[in-house]
Amino acid sequence: MALLNERDINEANKTNPHALVKALKSFKDFKKDSKYSLTANWARQLVAITTLLEEVLRSADGDDEDNSSLVTKGNLKWATDSIKAAVSYPSVQSASLPSSYATAAHGPASQTRTLPPKPATSPEAQEKDIFISMRNMSKDAPFRKIPATDLTPRLNTLLSTYFRDPKNGRVDMPVSMCSTSHLPNGNVILSFKSKDDTTRARIHADGWVKIIDEAATTPQHTFAVVAHNAPTAIWADPARMAEAIREIEDSNSDIAALEFDIANLAWLNSKESHEKMGRGPLMLSFKSKSAANAAIDYNLAIRGVMCSISIYVPRPLQCFQCQDWGHRVTECIRVDCCGCCAGPHATSQHICIHDNPCPNQQRCNKEPPKCTNCKGDHPSWIHSCPAAKTALAAQTCSPYYHSGQYEAHTPFTFADIARTGPRQQS
Repeated sequence: MALLNERDINEANKTNPHALVKALKSFKDFKKDSKYSLTANWARQLVAITTLLEEVLRSADGDDEDNSSLVTKGNLKWATDSIKAAVSYPSVQSASLPSSYATAAHGPASQTRTLPPKPATSPEAQEKDIFISMRNMSKDAPFRKIPATDLTPRLNTLLSTYFRDPKNGRVDMPVSMCSTSHLPNGNVILSFKSKDDTTRARIHADGWVKIIDEAATTPQHTFAVVAHNAPTAIWADPARMAEAIREIEDSNSDIAALEFDIANLAWLNSKESHEKMGRGPLMLSFKSKSAANAAIDYNLAIRGVMCSISIYVPRPLQCFQCQDWGHRVTECIRVDCCGCCAGPHATSQHICIHDNPCPNQQRCNKEPPKCTNCKGDHPSWIHSCPAAKTALAAQTCSPYYHSGQYEAHTPFTFADIARTGPRQQS
């Protein structure tokens, strides 16, 4: 404002566009000198804005004798958009800036159009994709050498042969895939024509993916549910997960199509807890959304006990910078707060604060902890914290999980079926 006051702009005329144009023109070319600190690029932009305002005022006042030079709304919009773009991106070259409204109104000789951003892949399209990881495959593996143009037909042949086998259902899948996509890291995405073929291929992926290469894996979209009060005896030995999965599938085959549909198991409480009680919450990760929802609808029989099934609601995000719930560190704008003592420093910098410090200033856990969120005598990341329970309750009521079933927008998890190992089929 001080600069404009020197050019006769005051409270009385600061809204008068004619006075503003006169003041801007008095700066001439806005060249950088000892008084005004402007870059050449900003100076060019201000010259263009001044010329634009001057010609708009001339057209509005009717002073232009040549009616062909009068502006239209469309021309005005194009010119202002051009100048806005130039102001937003100072690196734009001067040749791309309209030197006057007249030049801008006619448009550039060859205007470069900015393509709209590519839309995100829809959930429906993702349900027809299967991801093949080649991270563990040898660089000389034959599958890596297949030409891109031959990959889709050869995989179609592989799947068709696999599913024609009586052991795999004797299903006719002549041309189930429509395309394949190579990712920059060398992995491959298989795109199928129908959800039914995708679901069938996904359920049996631990069989046919090993035909591609023994080291190939397929991280699955999995849909987790919780079996409440599941008997501990169903899965006491971690090495016998495949047998536990087969038993659960066989016990419930009459109420839902669950055969070969469970990808993974996990106890949600500690080993000591479920062994002491003889039961506990068991998370089952299904390979298909329909099977997970069927389990929620019908419940599951596990070792002769009918267990109530509910959708698995994951623990909400916690920021380990401010220790609050609901966002990540990369999204946090608050100051560091210690998760151990609630002090104004990062948790990694928590050290002994005793009068007689512990040796070598090592981290000391002797002083009582303090929660940043509820001020209780526990670290900030404890699951039993009232703040953690409140955050979990809020997540349970969120649009993603409030229906109690897997909807189109409900997040899925990933589980590599190689963890369970191949299962023998009868």
